[in-house]
Amino acid sequence: MEALLAFAPEVIAFTSSSTVENFCAILREERLAKLKDIAEFASIGPITSKTARALGIRIDVEAAQHDVPSLVQALVEHFRKQ
Repeated sequence: MEALLAFAPEVIAFTSSSTVENFCAILREERLAKLKDIAEFASIGPITSKTARALGIRIDVEAAQHDVPSLVQALVEHFRKQ
């Protein structure tokens, strides 16, 4: 997990609620807090976003349709605006 922090990702994408839950469990609070400062977070849909928010993760990008191609498209559009 230290390699993830050293890599300093721009975005972390979640494709299910269980992915969010497992990610948070593995990283734990201290590492997750560091990632919140450096990365944006994307979600495949509203249920996954709700789980993320319940675990203290803001969602910066959410897919319009609940599939991977839509998530990728939402990310492309998001980063085009920046």
